[in-house]
Amino acid sequence: MQAPVVAPPQTWRSVNKNSACLCALIYQYCQCYNVLKLKQKSLDTIKAGWDDFTRPIDGQIFQHYKGGKYEIVATGFIGDTEAPCVVYRSIEKNIVWVRTAKNFLEAIEYHNVIQPRFAPVDR
Repeated sequence: MQAPVVAPPQTWRSVNKNSACLCALIYQYCQCYNVLKLKQKSLDTIKAGWDDFTRPIDGQIFQHYKGGKYEIVATGFIGDTEAPCVVYRSIEKNIVWVRTAKNFLEAIEYHNVIQPRFAPVDR
């Protein structure tokens, strides 16, 4: 199925305000459709994004390098980039956060010491 062809925004000056808004929405939809069509990946390819990381387990507790403790809520993928991500909740403040798996699991330098950003806590 091909995306419909819609005139680009610079040609909308000759239509009234409501029609221009509708044209803008249709144009945006078509652009998204074309991007998604080019980006389509198989489910296996998307899931393989986790192959480079040790996937945290839901409910697992991690400690941030600055001291806070966090519970893993879920793991998944960022919608736009399909990058693996970690959804986690601050135990102390009950705030939910999302980071890419790469960022969540990376080693950082803090006070001249290389350490994980988040380290698993033994229960």
